[in-house]
Amino acid sequence: MIQGHSTKIDFGMIENTVKAYVTVRASGEHRKRIIRQLCRHPRSIAVYKLTGENDVMAVFLFPNAKEFQKFAEKNRKVKGAKSVTVQVVTGSHKGVVWSGA
Repeated sequence: MIQGHSTKIDFGMIENTVKAYVTVRASGEHRKRIIRQLCRHPRSIAVYKLTGENDVMAVFLFPNAKEFQKFAEKNRKVKGAKSVTVQVVTGSHKGVVWSGA
């Protein structure tokens, strides 16, 4: 009878409304520890290896600006990182369904 079924979820309606990209340039001996920290953070949804100036990029979803602000203040400096850049998504031209933006 019924052979298939699918559901399309509007992830934008779920709690995560602030999306942030964090890029890190890390010194060699600290790189693995920093990557572990990014992977273990409860709000990180992806952690990528990069080519170019930075070594790693993490994508975070936060329920609101207040929680993002706490994260940003706490993680302003990362031990062993040569640089940390945080960018917040303010809108999209073409979004990714699973990430809510």
